[in-house]
Amino acid sequence: MNPLPPSPADAAAFGSAPASDTHRAMQALKAVVLAMPMAQTLGLEFVRAEPGAVEISIPVKGQFLPPARRAAGHRGVCGR
Repeated sequence: MNPLPPSPADAAAFGSAPASDTHRAMQALKAVVLAMPMAQTLGLEFVRAEPGAVEISIPVKGQFLPPARRAAGHRGVCGR
């Protein structure tokens, strides 16, 4: 089941919250997401979080690349 996006009324109410409440809400959002095992496995990093917009970085990890791409991914010397 896909969650519904916030209604315009919800977005307006959240956007009008005092800055301290908004900051706390964004910190809570980060904490909830980063507590998820999959987020920890993927190494998710918040780039930006504000009402109505969140940007998350997912670093490329060698362990998730196919073997042929691992050598090309690090651009270093491959020992053979």
